[in-house]
Amino acid sequence: MKLIHCDLCHNVIKLDYHFQYCQCYNIGGRYLRDGRTAEIYLKDEKSFKNSRVLGFPNSVRYGKHREGTCWVFYWRDPYLKIFVDGKSQTIITNKPDFEDTYV
Repeated sequence: MKLIHCDLCHNVIKLDYHFQYCQCYNIGGRYLRDGRTAEIYLKDEKSFKNSRVLGFPNSVRYGKHREGTCWVFYWRDPYLKIFVDGKSQTIITNKPDFEDTYV
């Protein structure tokens, strides 16, 4: 399960197949038909620093477990398709600490 989080308006939104934005329109997204890949739309380049995509195990989502590990997706994750201001972005990593950058 993927959640999008915005530091600006403090919204946390569970992704589904219908497109959704946070309250301030800084980040939005939806699942694609494969049920695993998500399209993520960011308002501008600054949104990389004040928004994130979170993951939870589906076993927590469906109530099989009451707790589980949460993680933050790297922007370069193959299951995220990133768009900034409506334009597709290719995410690259060229730093040893795996800090994400974009081109």
